[in-house]
Amino acid sequence: MLEDLQILGRAENIQKAYVQQIKKFAEHFGCSPEHLGLEEIRAYQVYLLQHKQASKNQIGQFAVAARFLYHKTLGRDWEINKIPYPTTHYLFPKPLSSRHIYRVCVDAGRAAGIRQKVSPHLLRHSFATHLMDRGANILQVQAILGHASCGLPLSTSTFPRSRAY
Repeated sequence: MLEDLQILGRAENIQKAYVQQIKKFAEHFGCSPEHLGLEEIRAYQVYLLQHKQASKNQIGQFAVAARFLYHKTLGRDWEINKIPYPTTHYLFPKPLSSRHIYRVCVDAGRAAGIRQKVSPHLLRHSFATHLMDRGANILQVQAILGHASCGLPLSTSTFPRSRAY
């Protein structure tokens, strides 16, 4: 499994997470996952949920690792969707990766004729500047941008064209 993950260029943290999930699965049943099937996968997910109080993300991480192992590594011809995966509701049809968001920003900047390097970070700062230009309080801007603490000392030099209250 590890070699398949490496060949497909999966990130090191993904490799470790998948291997760890499958290791725990095998330890739970006391045998190699090669000898386990859909029934055991489902039973393990129920165990994680009921006895380990696992979150939807943890159940999902195991499901993705199991799907990879059984489909890519072991070549099982099951329908991959038979391994239950918890659903999450997203604003978009599927979650957007940070790479995709970055690419959209760069492309939009080019299309708009902006010569400066455009990035999601620049977009955040521009958004904050426009809010403050239109009279938003700096504490409101911090809250909108998701800053956990509004206690950070911000000055008008952070947003040179803006006014702070």
